[in-house]
Amino acid sequence: MGAAILTIKTTDVVGNKRMHTGTGTLSASYAANGDTFTALALGLMTVDHLSIEGSGAIMFEPDVANLKIKAIFPTGGATTAPTTQANPIVTTGASSATAVDAVTPNITPGKGKEVAATANLTAVTFRWSAIGS
Repeated sequence: MGAAILTIKTTDVVGNKRMHTGTGTLSASYAANGDTFTALALGLMTVDHLSIEGSGAIMFEPDVANLKIKAIFPTGGATTAPTTQANPIVTTGASSATAVDAVTPNITPGKGKEVAATANLTAVTFRWSAIGS
């Protein structure tokens, strides 16, 4: 199952090009390399450009060539793909994980990773805009 496109608004751009905007959600069982969508679901026959704005911590990477929406989650340097979305872990200079070091807390930055396959992302909503014909 792919991304669900919820609302569509149409605006003329230039010539035979149109810009459509709307909202959507991802699937209950996210697919590796991104949830699929169709140009027709966006109200278009072809998609030249797709821009996606998320809500919350999920970032999106649209793949127009393959008609997919990839979900990226900040990992704080974790090595495995996340299946649930959680706030960053704050580590401290203290000697145990339960101790709190209010003076020098550390947040480990890291690049985002694609959300793991089969993760339920139905609660993740996004706004999109697409240009095509």
